[in-house]
Amino acid sequence: MSATIIDGKAIAADVRARVAEQVADFKRELGRVPGLATVLVGDDPASAVYVGGKQRACAEVGMLPVDRRLPATASFDQVAAELESLNADDGVNGVLLQLPLPDGLDGAALTGMIDSAKDVDGLTPVNAGRLSLGMPGLRPCTPSGVIELLDRADVTLEGADAVVVGRSNLLGKPMAQLLLERNATVTVCHSRTRDLRAVCARADVLIVAVGQARLIGAAHIKPGAVVIDVGMNRLTPEEAGNKSGLVGDVDYAAAVEVASAITPVPGGVGPMTIAFLLHNTLQAARSQAERHPRAIPALSPRGNGKSGLAGVNACQPVPAPTSIFPNRSRSGLGVGIAGGQEVGSSNLPSPTSESLIIGPTKSSNLMDLHVLAAVLDTAHHSTSASPIVLALAGFIGGLAVGLTGMGGGALMTPALVLLFKVDPKVAVASDLVNSLVMKPIGGGVHLRRGTIHWRLVALMAAGSVPAAFAGAFLLNQFGDSKHVQSDIKALLGWALLVASTAIIAKAVLTARENRRLAALGLSPNLEPHTIKPAPTLLVGVAGGFIVGMTSVGSGSLMIVLLMLLYPRLSSKTLVGTDLVQAVPLVTAAALGQLLFGRIDFALAGALIVGSVPGVYVGARSSALAPDGVVRPVLVSVLVASALALLIPDNPVRLAWAFAIVGLTALPLWGAVDATLRPQADWEAAGHSRTRWVAVQGIGAPFLVGFFASIVYFFDVRRQVSRADTLVSTS
Repeated sequence: MSATIIDGKAIAADVRARVAEQVADFKRELGRVPGLATVLVGDDPASAVYVGGKQRACAEVGMLPVDRRLPATASFDQVAAELESLNADDGVNGVLLQLPLPDGLDGAALTGMIDSAKDVDGLTPVNAGRLSLGMPGLRPCTPSGVIELLDRADVTLEGADAVVVGRSNLLGKPMAQLLLERNATVTVCHSRTRDLRAVCARADVLIVAVGQARLIGAAHIKPGAVVIDVGMNRLTPEEAGNKSGLVGDVDYAAAVEVASAITPVPGGVGPMTIAFLLHNTLQAARSQAERHPRAIPALSPRGNGKSGLAGVNACQPVPAPTSIFPNRSRSGLGVGIAGGQEVGSSNLPSPTSESLIIGPTKSSNLMDLHVLAAVLDTAHHSTSASPIVLALAGFIGGLAVGLTGMGGGALMTPALVLLFKVDPKVAVASDLVNSLVMKPIGGGVHLRRGTIHWRLVALMAAGSVPAAFAGAFLLNQFGDSKHVQSDIKALLGWALLVASTAIIAKAVLTARENRRLAALGLSPNLEPHTIKPAPTLLVGVAGGFIVGMTSVGSGSLMIVLLMLLYPRLSSKTLVGTDLVQAVPLVTAAALGQLLFGRIDFALAGALIVGSVPGVYVGARSSALAPDGVVRPVLVSVLVASALALLIPDNPVRLAWAFAIVGLTALPLWGAVDATLRPQADWEAAGHSRTRWVAVQGIGAPFLVGFFASIVYFFDVRRQVSRADTLVSTS
């Protein structure tokens, strides 16, 4: 027989997605998110990797990661003081001390100092005692993950003969306790167990966690038993028979032919550990909120002027259920696992009104102060970046929009995702709120100049408003799992590439049309010859949908589509018309995000502080904007951002992609720019247009093209421009 493979990756992804959904519910109810603090002492590389993974996972489900690091020379008292500080921090709901600690530090004693209400590892004496006594409390992550794997595989534990190989405090002992809670008959094996093979061979459920590669073979396994391999051992790729060199405590190749179901290594139990760390953090936050409401902080009843909060009694029980599915249905929804098999699934319990207390007050005046305190509480934003840095980023984005009508969402959204580690959905939603304030400022400047085509605005808005609302709705229907976030980042990356292409296309189309009109003795008009209602409406629909989904394209994409329809519109009219039509567009998209998504208003506010003066300065200076400099820089930033979003987890490939962009972007732009300049100007300047186009274009992948473009932009281009002025004057 060939065993069913229990896919821990798929199940963990589902658990994390459901945790993310409940974190969003928690935030909507309490106005904040759970916080998880990790404490790393020393510079052990493996520990640093583990902590980094936990921090990223925390951010991916919408929680607040808090990273505390101490040097290897830190004393016991210094580490203890850090833990006490986190115990007292109301913004932190879970505390995790990364083990092992440097020599000389008592890990057990320090772990015991963590507040049991925040002990998301479930390792403090209080929580270990509660588990032993069958009382509610936070359970160790890995054993809880194993129970969930067994539940998802529809394994009946009641009355089953379960054998746990290993008696560690971290896994073996709590694993046995959890199995006892499920009414299994449990045997714990260890290094002094006689005839280990015989004991294991009678197990219906065999759980192995000893740290010895391939200790358990086919002879240890009862035919049809369920095998959970918790061990992870590193061998050479040749010894392991795989590229990673990782193997478990079970001889997988032999066991898979005997067992009825088995977890692989890697990809089995490992992913469940972090998934249940997140689950425990959410459960701890719920429990603390139940006893210690913080959505609207209560002022001190003694009237001392401090917005204090009632203290948490660490001795109170933590009402966290053993499983995230306390009322699970064994039929479930189904989660795919290897070999086309399926195991049960069900929904996470939603927060109830009993577990999420807002804390009403009898005084309306106090309520006003409470609301103000909640607004000023900035400890739970979706990024830890300084508001000054965010405002500076907003100024740069606003300046780009004011100068060119393009680059607001295309610059801001990837910056929030890549530089400030904001959740992609939150980044899109918050940038749309920023645009809602920024766009009317730029549009107002152009309104005073009269450079707006109102009929086009009306037609585009008729299509873009419902489309943007629909795009925002669709974006928020896919959950918050890591896979979904990766898909959103990829969608954003492709949108940036489209925007980059649109900016280049705008330059080409503008130059071509101006040259044609100049040859006819005409100039760009404000009024197109014929309004095309249906195509203009479709432009609004396409642009609105993309903006609602990604916040990118309200400028670059819409302007280029307008140019394709109406090539005789002047650049000022294009920018002004686009800025005004963008107001109802982003209003609809922002409304959709407000109803269906997650907006970080503090983040949006910081961006607005910078973007408003930025877009005003840019719009006032748009007539002086050096397109030959602004557009290449803008395109380079957008392409670089797109590559970073599309290639997020491969630094080497990303570095090569950046290098290629750096070597080719400038010469290719130079070749395009040289092509667009009239032959008469080149002849007047005494240069060959064909030669400079060829040197830059053909040499773009090589350094020769890069250096040639530098010479072109700083010398030859100025000579040709000066010749153009002389030709026009004569």
